[in-house]
Parts: sequence; C-alpha cells; structure tokens
Amino acid sequence: MSEPGHERKYKVGKNALSTEITLYFKVICIMPLIHERHELDMKTDPTFLAVKPYRKPKPGCMRCVLLGNMDHCLRGSVFAKMMRVLGIEVSGDPSGACCIAIKWAPWSEYNVQADDRRRVGLRHIVNDTHFSCLKSNVSRVFLEVFGYSLEVPPLTHQGSCVMKAERNAQHDGQVIQCPVKALKPGMVYQKLINNSVAGGFVEDIRVPIIGNRIPFAYLKYRPRETRFSNQNSRVELRETRQILTDIEMNLALLFARRMGLDYGELDMLRDREDGRIYIVDANNTPYGPPNQIGEEEGELAVDLSARAFFVEFIARTRNAPPSCTPTMTQCSTVKTDCPFLN
Repeated sequence: MSEPGHERKYKVGKNALSTEITLYFKVICIMPLIHERHELDMKTDPTFLAVKPYRKPKPGCMRCVLLGNMDHCLRGSVFAKMMRVLGIEVSGDPSGACCIAIKWAPWSEYNVQADDRRRVGLRHIVNDTHFSCLKSNVSRVFLEVFGYSLEVPPLTHQGSCVMKAERNAQHDGQVIQCPVKALKPGMVYQKLINNSVAGGFVEDIRVPIIGNRIPFAYLKYRPRETRFSNQNSRVELRETRQILTDIEMNLALLFARRMGLDYGELDMLRDREDGRIYIVDANNTPYGPPNQIGEEEGELAVDLSARAFFVEFIARTRNAPPSCTPTMTQCSTVKTDCPFLN
C-alpha cells in the first residue's frame, strides 16, 4: 500500500485513453499522442496542442545524431525507445542533416570532439555539458540547490549511515555504524533516509528530466531487506504533482541545470521523518522503464517522455537550448515561466 496522498494512479485502458489520462494530457499541455490508436482523440479534441506528428518531415527532420556510446544507447535506453516512438532514426554519423543531436556518455566517459560538434551544425547538443554522475558531485550540487546535506561525516557522525560506491549504477549500498575508524577509497557516506512504507517495503522516486519538464514520476517499491538492489517488487506511474510540490519540482529542475543535465533521470527518496526530498542519484543515459512496471504503463511512460522531448528539443526553433532555467528566487516563490508548470 502507498502512503496517504499517493492514492491516484494513472488508469490505462486497453483500447483507448481513460478520462483521467486524457485530462492529464490537456493539463500539462504537451504534444498529442503519436500512436495511431489514439489519433481520434487528437483530431476531435480542440484542447490539444496543434502539433501534427504526421506532417511531412523536412529533410533531416527524422534523424538524430548520437555522439558517444551507440551500443550502450541501443541496448535498452529510454532514449532509443523515444526515438522509435517519434519515428526518428538514430545515427552515429555527424555528417548530414538532422533535427537533434545528443551526447551519450555513460559514467561521463566521453567528450564530444570539436570537429564532430562543427559537423553536426546545431546550436545545441543535448547533454553536451560538464555533467558528472559521481555521488560526491551529486551530493555537492544537492546541498547548493536544496540547502541541506545528503552526506554525513563518517569519522565523527554518531549512528547509522549508508556507504556506497562513488561510481554510478553499482547498487552496492550498505548500512553501517558510525563513527568509522578509516575511510574506504572510492566510497561515499550518506544519511540513512527512512523511506519505508507499509508492508515492509521502501519507496524510491524516479523522475525524468526533459529540458524544463518533469512529465511524470515513477514510484518503485522493494523489500526493505533489498533496498539497495535494482530489482523492484512493483512500480507505479504517477502525476508529478502527486509526488512533488511545486517548489520541489522547481528545485529539481534547478539541480538538473546545475548538474548539466538537459535530459536524464533523477533518483529521489522522501524521508518519512523530516518530510524532505533527497536526490541520491542522477543519470544522463537512463535505461527503462523500470523493471516490474506494467506493460501498458511502461508504454505510456515512453509516450509521455517522447512528447516532452519533442516539444523541448525538436519543435523549438533554431534548436536553441532550453530557455527557462529556474532561479533560486523562482524556486522560493513558485513563480516561474517553465512550461511544465503552466
């Protein structure tokens, strides 16, 4: 069972959108559904945006240049699935016309060459930034943006903490007792966050960052005993505002900008004791949707991500980078021009 306030889930019909999903699409005002089975909704409902995915593309409009690890991208990334939904070919050749380019650098181990950047010929290459997924960097930026710390000083801290590898995607977290006698190289020490829910499970939150949008949130549940594994017991798809406040959404976007994350996903935990959100991981090359999500909810997640990506990066004129980076003032007053809040 989920915590109070998390009761509403997406309802997905087998042949058509439910009323709840159709309403959600109108509220967040993103690109109409692309799949042909939903074409009737798009044509008959005037409240949808007038973005026509079936228009004849201009030369180069259906091609994406991927700079980096192509094999890693095609093995199961959300990005590759989004491009299939949009009907866009993914190519590693920077020559020729294209509508979008992305830097694909798992563990931040790739730098775009100046010649490739010139050959692509676009003003902005998605994720061609200073991004680093090291846990210490995530903790540092989190403290700067949110104003409270995820890390603990293991040599002086009294009580439990989590020790995990600096490197991303290791799933090797351990609960240890502090103070420790000596630091282990390549490890970080973080607050033990109480994200427990009923039934002996823990609840992790994962949100996609797509330009200036957080189109939805995943809730991932695991037994408390295997809280650091990557094997879920179940996954639910939720509206973002069911999980995060407006201030938390703005801070998450600001965190992504400070990290250099145009596109990716963030892992969060909500502490049941202090009520705060903690960002524990940032991924610029996410795989997914998460294991144990329902087939239809997984397809919906890819559809929502694809439409948000289209609006944020492909439909923008002159391929300019996202323009509405939230400021700290906007975060504190919840007054922002970011489209996902309009």
